[in-house]
Amino acid sequence: MPRCVTGTALASGRSEALTPQWLEQQLRAAGAEKGAALAMAISGGSDSMALAVLAARLPGPPVTALVVDHALRPESAAEARQVAAWLDVLGLQQQVLTLEWPHGLPTAAKVQEAAREARYDALAGVCHARGLTALLTAHHWDDQAELLLMRLSRASGLAGLAGMAPSSQRVLAGRPLRLVRPLLGATKAQLRQVCCAAGQAWVEDPSNAMPVYLRNRVRAVLQDPHSGVSSSDVGAALALCGHLKARLEEQTQAVLEHATRTKREGRHVVDLASLAAAPPVVQAAVVQSIVHAVGPPRGGRPAKSRAVEALLTYLAKGPRRAASFSVGRTEVQAYPEKGAAGRIVFTRRRSDE
Repeated sequence: MPRCVTGTALASGRSEALTPQWLEQQLRAAGAEKGAALAMAISGGSDSMALAVLAARLPGPPVTALVVDHALRPESAAEARQVAAWLDVLGLQQQVLTLEWPHGLPTAAKVQEAAREARYDALAGVCHARGLTALLTAHHWDDQAELLLMRLSRASGLAGLAGMAPSSQRVLAGRPLRLVRPLLGATKAQLRQVCCAAGQAWVEDPSNAMPVYLRNRVRAVLQDPHSGVSSSDVGAALALCGHLKARLEEQTQAVLEHATRTKREGRHVVDLASLAAAPPVVQAAVVQSIVHAVGPPRGGRPAKSRAVEALLTYLAKGPRRAASFSVGRTEVQAYPEKGAAGRIVFTRRRSDE
């Protein structure tokens, strides 16, 4: 297990020390209520072990540590037990969740996506069952930078390019759960220094070094001093996208209030003339919001741009017939409102309910 050697110097882009008091401030800023029953996802890597080290010294109710054994590598069960032992030494309540793959292990091409979905479903299931109001994750600044470049390569919209929010609501295991990311202002180097200062070892996941995964290739670019990509440039891009996203959300909300109404639960009516008067990017965001309200996609993530474009094309034609659209794993149906020209109703297909 990796462990820092005394005296090891780690570079940091921030001068602020990461302390339990600092973590508490980040939690409050992200909307986590003081005294709330919280859980945290602990992989055993340096990032999450740093979160555990800091959280162990927080005032108030103890944070419950949830360790996931993905059961994808022979050594994963032993690693999960070791992580649980470390958490016990820190004085934290912990629970190991072992994933099951009843339909067989995911293929190499789908393993990261499948593992992420199964992991969050398992974590959310425990949170719901135990009344834990939010799940803390150890995402940090380096993760934000990697995510920005990954999403740029996939032509993501503003919502994706603005990066992860300190707090967000997701539908997981069939129910809403708040995810809180208190470490977004810290670098990986800083988090390793937290482990070093505490004498805390961690687990290295060998898949993090495999170039077959896009994130690892992006990470290599960011760590290469000759790549031409600087952390300051990434930070500026994230800040700009965040500002633009906030402006877009304001305009989207204004159009939603003016051009849409809820007929009854699960049925949303859109006035085509009012929607058409909005800029294209706002139209797309409005449709995105309606689709999410009709049937939240798995994990609460935004609908793919291709699905939104198909819906916008349908609306632009002033449709007179019903049509169905696949949005993630949800089937959305759109049809003209009876007796009201120029208005379209969005709902979820009955067979999908």
